Amino acid sequence: MLPVVLLSLFVGVICGIYIAEWLPKPHWARRVVEAKVAIFAGMPSLLYGLLALEVFVFRDVGFSVQALAFVLLVMPITIQATQRAVQRVAVPLREAAYALGTNRWRVLADHVFPLALPSILAGSCRALSRALAVAGLLIVVHAVMLTRLQGTIGDIGVILGGAVGLSLLGSILEQRSQLNF
Repeated sequence: MLPVVLLSLFVGVICGIYIAEWLPKPHWARRVVEAKVAIFAGMPSLLYGLLALEVFVFRDVGFSVQALAFVLLVMPITIQATQRAVQRVAVPLREAAYALGTNRWRVLADHVFPLALPSILAGSCRALSRALAVAGLLIVVHAVMLTRLQGTIGDIGVILGGAVGLSLLGSILEQRSQLNF
């Protein structure tokens, strides 16, 4: 599942940058996409856990359907974090680069993205933390259903410890990014 989560982080960052930088603000597509992303990002992790539980434990379906639960969990949070981070970069910085003749892509690559990166990483850490918590839930439920709880206690501790560690890392990165703006 790690490649699926990393791919959804990558796609989420690209989508967040596209929405924040290139999609016009009054455009109807932007309003629709932002509304759907907000709905998916605001859903409790338990609902994603129940979806994944249904897919992983109760049904024997293909890998692509199994990965959908984690993609739906990680991508909206990453998109929102990227949008907020890119929008927080100061407008005068962009205008100064444009005034010097820099094109839009270079302004994004050289100025906006490096300043927004700590906030993007913080949002990505929060998304990964949430995905690890759901994975821990799946392991517990699956172990209880198979009554093999003894061997999975250590795995659950590692997963939940990783979720807490990623959450703390996200908080530290978010504090550092606040100092940059």
